[in-house]
Amino acid sequence: MIHVPHALPDHAYPSLSPEALSLLTRLLKNLERWRDFTRLSLDLLFETDADGKLTSITPLSWADPQVENLLGQDASSLWSQGNKEKFEPNQTYTREFVSKHLKLTAFPLRDPGGKLLGSKGGLVKLSKDTENPNSRLYSEKIPLILDRILQILRTEAPPRKGIQSAFDVICQELDVLGGTLLESGFVSNRTQDEEAKWKTIHQNGKIHHDFILPDADYIEGDEQKTGQTGQTAWSWNCFSVRISGHIAFNLHRSFHHPFSREEQQFLEMCGHSFSMLLAIDEDYRRLLQDAPYDLSTHLLTWEGFRQEVQRRLSRLDREQLPGTVMMIKVEGIARLSTSKHALARDEALRQIATMLRDAVRPTDLIGRINADTFVLWMNGGDRFVAAERAELLFTHGAPVILDKPMHFPVRIGLVTREPETTEPLDVFLERASLALREAHRDGVGWRFSHDAP
Repeated sequence: MIHVPHALPDHAYPSLSPEALSLLTRLLKNLERWRDFTRLSLDLLFETDADGKLTSITPLSWADPQVENLLGQDASSLWSQGNKEKFEPNQTYTREFVSKHLKLTAFPLRDPGGKLLGSKGGLVKLSKDTENPNSRLYSEKIPLILDRILQILRTEAPPRKGIQSAFDVICQELDVLGGTLLESGFVSNRTQDEEAKWKTIHQNGKIHHDFILPDADYIEGDEQKTGQTGQTAWSWNCFSVRISGHIAFNLHRSFHHPFSREEQQFLEMCGHSFSMLLAIDEDYRRLLQDAPYDLSTHLLTWEGFRQEVQRRLSRLDREQLPGTVMMIKVEGIARLSTSKHALARDEALRQIATMLRDAVRPTDLIGRINADTFVLWMNGGDRFVAAERAELLFTHGAPVILDKPMHFPVRIGLVTREPETTEPLDVFLERASLALREAHRDGVGWRFSHDAP
């Protein structure tokens, strides 16, 4: 590059007219003013030789006073340490990131014959709030966001609801136009025809119609991709949940802001947290299906209750004793089960289970059918004993002490099995359920089944 002087001597261009010479002088002065303006936007100026070694360093607003000790070293020593990629003086750099907080602008210097003489450039130090113009995440924010997401995953129930709430936080922090949360292949919620199909479980913002979902049959392990479709930048993230299936999400925003490497790493951490939580939930569901006892209340499950009652029927028939099924619905506890207060729900269930144990004899059986329905079996309990106990339970309801005392009303359906009855146990359980629905319909506290013999 030819050096241009700051001012022109009168004899520099004798062939130029005074007017042309004056014009050229003004142009050169304007050029110098632009150079001064450019320097104000840089924090450090440097020059190198043809090998990329620093020959000149001019700190403008550079905080490190020892930077001039780097003279003679490769220019990359200004922004990196160790055996990093060397600076190439024959290349042009235009506002390129060379580290998390530094942008490089440089161009080669050549003589009139085109021979490389070196390079001249500058560095701009970015504040921590402007690390990457394409990134919506900054290193200081990531731990705080992850802590917020993990807190949501720990407290919200069921797990899929927690994942949906955490996904909303991700979409908000990444400032996306929309995001779709999907799953495929889960044993607990699929049919035979939908074994490997994608199922949308949550949508945040706009739907990205131009994105084509990959075939779930051919995805092995984890998969992360970024790209652009038209005016939209997208990020596809898919994570396997052991052998059960996949959890995936697709995010999209303006093509002016493609997804950065830091954002993809953040999404990878979130995706692995989602997949781990779903894997635990799948194991828990299988355990609940196979276990005879409910893990949260230590009461019998529906299957365990049926098995225990069936074992007692032969003895009751020999001793000519009746048995009574009492199905109890605690109204309002289901709202706690679907709220954000998972710990309050578990404590309420434990207190209700304790109340029911105190209300029956040690030889009676107690089971939990679903979130708000319990079932009792009373050995030798005839209609009069069962009615008396049902009236007592209805009168007292289900008091629960959480942050403040709460009272949940109960409704009860009953049916009595007489000795040597040939009808199967499932028939009596169905009649008790029917009596419970009739009590709720008629607005009474308890109701015996009319079909009981």
